[in-house]
Amino acid sequence: MGLLLVRYAEMGLKSRGVRRYFEKVLTHNMMAALAQERVEVFIESQYGRLFVTTDRPSEAAAVLRRVFGISSLSEVRECTSDLGDIRRLALEVADLVDPHFADGV
Repeated sequence: MGLLLVRYAEMGLKSRGVRRYFEKVLTHNMMAALAQERVEVFIESQYGRLFVTTDRPSEAAAVLRRVFGISSLSEVRECTSDLGDIRRLALEVADLVDPHFADGV
């Protein structure tokens, strides 16, 4: 399963009740766009961010980039706050980086 972090901009400045309403509208629009492309997802709201769980993250990201109200999105990995777990995940992700890209930085 893949996990996407979806961020929104101006909605975060609204009061709690208004923000909750707009989050519901945005979530509905995201689900409608994804359903049209037959991409199954689970969307969860936490601390002013939306997390999208799916088994097709790259396809979901391509669809969500066209949804009005989303300022950015990123594919993320989940781990505990234990330093050892963070190191293991960082090394795992670093192995996925193209070595040619690292040379150009």
